[in-house]
Amino acid sequence: MSHRLTRPTGTGKIAAEETMTLDPAAPVREDVPPVIGPAHALGPVLAEFFEPAVHRVAITEPPGGPLDAAAEAYGLRRYRIPPTPQGRLDVEQLLRLPVKGILLAADPLHGLDRLLDRFPGPVIVLAGPGAEPPPHERLVLLRATA
Repeated sequence: MSHRLTRPTGTGKIAAEETMTLDPAAPVREDVPPVIGPAHALGPVLAEFFEPAVHRVAITEPPGGPLDAAAEAYGLRRYRIPPTPQGRLDVEQLLRLPVKGILLAADPLHGLDRLLDRFPGPVIVLAGPGAEPPPHERLVLLRATA
């Protein structure tokens, strides 16, 4: 079951384009390790920045990807924000969310600099072998295993 988050437009009406789906937090279970599949480094990174069943994150990959699976196993509530039709990060949408961190798949990274300049929390990028964003104090870059 998912919950809906809506934002008022200032006129007391709800803007349809502002409605986003919020996945429920996974129950915290001792028998499920927070480390899943090829993204084995995600468990310790998530534990460093977030508290299960308390913090929310935005995720740009489809459901079931390594970032989504790790966040679910760790017990984080997730907002899914797909790329724009042009294949770029929807920076404005990401900045409007009430999240502590953002988890990005390797693509798209267009707009990452702008996101890092404006978002106050950690931005965790699971990058492929060719992607190399510039260093930033809030950027956590993890390389996907081949």
